[in-house]
Formats: sequence, structure tokens, C-alpha cells
Amino acid sequence: MNSLQTPHCSRCKRTGVPLVKYSKKLGRQYYQCRDCNRNRAKKYYATKAGSLAIKRAIKKYYKENRIKVNAIQAVYYSVITGKISRPTACSCCGNSGGRIEGHHINYNEPMKVVWLCSGCHADADRKLLDKPIV
Repeated sequence: MNSLQTPHCSRCKRTGVPLVKYSKKLGRQYYQCRDCNRNRAKKYYATKAGSLAIKRAIKKYYKENRIKVNAIQAVYYSVITGKISRPTACSCCGNSGGRIEGHHINYNEPMKVVWLCSGCHADADRKLLDKPIV
């Protein structure tokens, strides 16, 4: 792509939308918008090969991240059984309009959870949060 062209979706030809960049083996690059990429992925996952690939990836993730998975499952079970209650507001920004998620600072202490909204949780995971989490 030369500098005069703007990137566009290779399927629907839309411009000005977030694009996912792909590379082919011969060095060619192409872009797809999120909608086209999602549709492509859904079609692949509906196939037998795609279904098996997902199952293998999940199994590998669970095996490599056993402590993390156990901590998340412990909090989930505690919320379901009523041992822990999920608050209605984010403990960082105070937002109560969206989804509130549990964030583990240390997976070796599974019941120590900070309840954050989706945005603050993503920031905390990226360690971009300026405010200290209490």
C-alpha cells in the first residue's frame, strides 16, 4: 500500500473504521474491519477444524494458566453461592452503569478481588491505571 492510499476493508471496502491487519506468506498485507473479521471467524469456528482449534486452544490455556483459572472459578462460585456479593459500582471510578468485573491483583490469593468496571479492568490489566486500587 503506498502512502496516498487509505487502508480499507478488503471485503466490504469501508474506510474510516477500525481495521485488523493481516499478512500473507508472500509479504502481502490486507485489512478487514471488525464486522468482516467477526463474520470470517464465526464461519471458521462453525467448521469442524475451527471447533477443534478452539477446543485445543482452551485446553492449552487452562493447562498453562491453572492458578489464574482456579482463582477466577473460586470467585465465580462464591458469587453464585452468595458467599461474596458483587457490588453495583466500580471501586475505582464509581461508575455504576456498566458491567462490574472482579480483578485479581494476586492470583495466589483468590478471594482478594477488586471490583472494577470493564474500562477500569482493562486499564488495570494493562497497568495503565494511575489511581492506586484499594
